[in-house]
Amino acid sequence: MKTIANLFFLMISCISFAQQGVLPFTGLRYSENGISAKELKVELDEATWTGNQLPINTEFEIQLVDPIGFLKENEMYFPGVELVMKNPAGDTLAYVDDLFKGEEFSGFSDAELSKLSLTLGFNELSKPGDTCSIQARFFDKKSTNDITLWFDVIIVDAELPLEQTSSTFGVTSYLGYKGIASGVEISSIAVEVDERQDGNNIRVLMIDPIIGLSLDEWNAGKTTMILYDEQLSPISFPIDQCVISAQQADGGEGIAARIEIPVIKERTSMFNRFRWESVDGKKIVDVVIH
Repeated sequence: MKTIANLFFLMISCISFAQQGVLPFTGLRYSENGISAKELKVELDEATWTGNQLPINTEFEIQLVDPIGFLKENEMYFPGVELVMKNPAGDTLAYVDDLFKGEEFSGFSDAELSKLSLTLGFNELSKPGDTCSIQARFFDKKSTNDITLWFDVIIVDAELPLEQTSSTFGVTSYLGYKGIASGVEISSIAVEVDERQDGNNIRVLMIDPIIGLSLDEWNAGKTTMILYDEQLSPISFPIDQCVISAQQADGGEGIAARIEIPVIKERTSMFNRFRWESVDGKKIVDVVIH
């Protein structure tokens, strides 16, 4: 990738979450240090981004909705945004210490801060197949508070269809899971730990029902499992280590899915992410468990 282009920072309108976590759909990871937000959103061309493939000349936006942790001074807030982009080898492609720097920056009002966001894009000088690791740190210039967000983006041809949706169904619980679906409807998720006598405990994810999905579609679709370590780095986790099954849901509408995930004893803090998508990519179920 020779050039990074189209760095935009629009004052638009981020998930009430713990100190660190992973978002479904894009796999964006975050770590809080004094700054959090009501919701984190990642949009592709003004719709919800359902993956991490970015066509050339297409913009994506990371939004912090109603962030807290910024100090007010003279009725204004003074956020900064540090941006780092690297290739898979770890070489820095672009670095900006603060996108909101300069004499013309006079701070944000309450309304402007509530719609804090960062918009990025890559032009035609980028080449399909490139992978870029993007890290954005939103920080408070009047304190040491910040929040760091990072994820990998795969550049693809501009002619490919966008991985986006205007309609999602989501389930979130204080018990430690968040699920989002597009093209199908989910309304109930349960997560249990099956403590087995041999000590090989299993984390069980149940999604019941998934409305708008048949067993044939489920069996033909693609399933992915990702394990994140304590630093939220992805770990290779073969899907064949899991036991995945589905049956007709009670009442006959949709299906009920059950995913059994081995627990790695050595890890005291980890995230599992299960993703299923249909052959045409139009139906997606993505669940993050902590």
